[in-house]
Amino acid sequence: MIFGKAISIFASRNLEVKTLTTYQRELINSKRITQIYLDQISSRSIGVGLVQLIVGRESQALKLVRELMERTKAKIVDPTEKQIIIELVESVLVRTYALNLQKLSGREFEGEALNWGCAPNPL
Repeated sequence: MIFGKAISIFASRNLEVKTLTTYQRELINSKRITQIYLDQISSRSIGVGLVQLIVGRESQALKLVRELMERTKAKIVDPTEKQIIIELVESVLVRTYALNLQKLSGREFEGEALNWGCAPNPL
């Protein structure tokens, strides 16, 4: 019999579920569920940065966006890939934080995108 594995992702350890059912506790104890805490990951990957942006606080959003832009600028060569990442970041900001990118540092965002050789899509 093959048992599946799963990952539960928490922004931080204090958001983890405190009261588990017997079944949930058994899944964790058997290592079929791996718990990941984003605030404890030292990875500088773009993917982890996007997840941190999604679950992070609105007050940290601009800092996380700047870090993602720097990582993308340093690691991604293909302009199409850069454009996809820009669009993902825009989408996360608009949907997660309901931010108006034109009012909130939209010029800065566009400037970074132009530095990458990409033009952001108008909202």
